[in-house]
Amino acid sequence: MTGKRNKNWIGVTTKITSRIADIFVDEGDFVLEAQLRQSQAHMQQAQGAVATARSQLARFRKTLGALA
Repeated sequence: MTGKRNKNWIGVTTKITSRIADIFVDEGDFVLEAQLRQSQAHMQQAQGAVATARSQLARFRKTLGALA
């Protein structure tokens, strides 16, 4: 996750294609830096889970290919 900010707005982008499941703030709400850091930590956990799933999928496909 990367972002830019100034006194009026914050722009956030992700490095992987994903969907937004839920938005927990409304336009005009103040977001604390701690909340942003927590969101970044959750994103890193999710990215780790995706990497693990991709690795497992590659192993399963390799195993299936060997069985065919």
